[in-house]
Amino acid sequence: MITLRIRDRDHYQRYVAQLFYQKKDIGLEMVRLGEAVVYQQYNNDPQYYQAERDAKAAKRGVWSQAGHQQNPAAWRKVNPR
Repeated sequence: MITLRIRDRDHYQRYVAQLFYQKKDIGLEMVRLGEAVVYQQYNNDPQYYQAERDAKAAKRGVWSQAGHQQNPAAWRKVNPR
């Protein structure tokens, strides 16, 4: 079963939510694998920050290479449209 837990709305009025599959937090799992980074503006959950530190230390996913790809806001500044 898939569950969505709405946490907030961003400045565009889009929902900011957690997605669970069989009670497993998909966003947290993605951060653990280095496939996502913590969006600090909307997330203050210490589990996410620990998962990101662990992924970074293990150089998993986006952390396998140095660069701005780890921070979407920084990447957009370096790669404007």
